[in-house]
Amino acid sequence: MNKNIAAALLVLVVLVPLTGNAQSYYRSNNTSRVISSNKVYLGVKFGQVSLELDVSGADREDVADNMGFVFGGDINDYLAMEFEYTKTVSTKQVDIASTPSQTSFDTVGVFLVAKSTGTFYGKARVGYSWVDQDFDSFGTDTVYGLAYGLGAGFKASDTFYIEAEYTLYPEADETDRFGRAFGADLFTDIVSVNLVWSYD
Repeated sequence: MNKNIAAALLVLVVLVPLTGNAQSYYRSNNTSRVISSNKVYLGVKFGQVSLELDVSGADREDVADNMGFVFGGDINDYLAMEFEYTKTVSTKQVDIASTPSQTSFDTVGVFLVAKSTGTFYGKARVGYSWVDQDFDSFGTDTVYGLAYGLGAGFKASDTFYIEAEYTLYPEADETDRFGRAFGADLFTDIVSVNLVWSYD
């Protein structure tokens, strides 16, 4: 995870000033005053990681509970940028390629997010993510690439949101260690609940 943490910190160093200066301006119909709707936000994530081998008859299995945090900032009323980190906090033994294994996944990513407006809102995000995969029967590997997801949220107040989110992370294919070991692509995703606090 050392290289991933270093990359994540680099992304965070770039993201913080961007979100700090990210502002959406508009002019009111009743006044010439320029109003700023800029917000940055910090959230905690609680989710369930799932995996699937892309082979005939493979079962999808929940393998771990993950939690982490998200830090982001609005670019305008409809777009934002997010930095995310999640870590496995509990696992269970599953059969991978007919071999019992304890499995965990840690993720680091940066995303461009599109959101609708309103008390209830939808969101979609796409970005770049690193995934550390750990199978105690096979070892560890890191995959990285495109990640994307969908979600919905509820604004409980001006500063507190609750979100449900699905994210599909980069797959391990047959050029990666586990893809070669299993003879198949390995897909990982997380279904999560996010508690988010925003502020100007």
